[in-house]
Amino acid sequence: MLVLCVLLLLLPAGCDRPGGTNSASPRGRVRVALVGASESDPLWPVLRNGALRAQRDFGEVSIETFAPSVPSAEAQSELLRSLRDRDFLAVCVQVADPEALRPALEDVRSAGVFVITLVRPVSSSQAFHHCGPDEAEIGRALADALVESIDGTGTIAVLTGDGAADGVAGPRARVFRDRIREHADVHVLRELSDEGTPKQIWAATQGFCSRYPRLTALAMVSDDLLEDSTLWSAPLTPDSCKVFGVGPLPARWPLLANRWCHALVGAEYGEIGYKAVQWCIVVARKGELPPQAYAVPVRVVWCSGLDAWKAQWARWTEPIVPEEP
Repeated sequence: MLVLCVLLLLLPAGCDRPGGTNSASPRGRVRVALVGASESDPLWPVLRNGALRAQRDFGEVSIETFAPSVPSAEAQSELLRSLRDRDFLAVCVQVADPEALRPALEDVRSAGVFVITLVRPVSSSQAFHHCGPDEAEIGRALADALVESIDGTGTIAVLTGDGAADGVAGPRARVFRDRIREHADVHVLRELSDEGTPKQIWAATQGFCSRYPRLTALAMVSDDLLEDSTLWSAPLTPDSCKVFGVGPLPARWPLLANRWCHALVGAEYGEIGYKAVQWCIVVARKGELPPQAYAVPVRVVWCSGLDAWKAQWARWTEPIVPEEP
């Protein structure tokens, strides 16, 4: 962060900019569109506030925020295309569905608009800039937290989510497996299937864990059983089996409060929008940047640390009134 801030101070102003000659607001600031997955997405207020903090701190960009009213990859794609010819220097996008959004993102990029994907990367021949968690590091942190909690010895089961359509669980699972193999006294009894509906996966997982009381821990590498909070009307495993998962979002906090999950692995989400806007400022001053990715630091939220995480979330979402363009 410090290195980039120094770079911002040293770069010359007035260079050629992507986004056309009219990508400045009436106040002389470059215009940046920030697009959320949906108005109801739990990360959207965090990403939006991060971008607005950067606007406040650096004062060289004008952030305009957009998000579909309901979660819909189609609606987000239409929204992106509507921004294509509105003279934005850059569009920063919280990616809801990488495959579904790729054509719209490529369309926006073809108009000379700088594109930054947020949270989830998008594979494309155009190689967008990306800012978000490193899923491989999420897998590593999940394995390390589990091993630490069971003192390096025990029998575990794993719900990998390799079959998930979003492509996120794969890198997590691969690194999780490699990390667990480094611990000879941690034995994987079974990798559980993620086939079927979340309700079916829940029933199969709960049944398996109840039949093997010697299980020390269950690792949920995927989000399959965490996306639907209605499933969690009771613990997933016996008290003797600790549960570890990913994504410490507000809807999942009760799992930590009830100690139905021992820890959830996430990231410093408040940095994502802030970093993206810093990139936009560098582009405004310097011109194009070579494609690159920034991985925000991983954060393990233990059930004992839930109050501190809630306080951090409150700071990330504290209202920031956007300035007039």
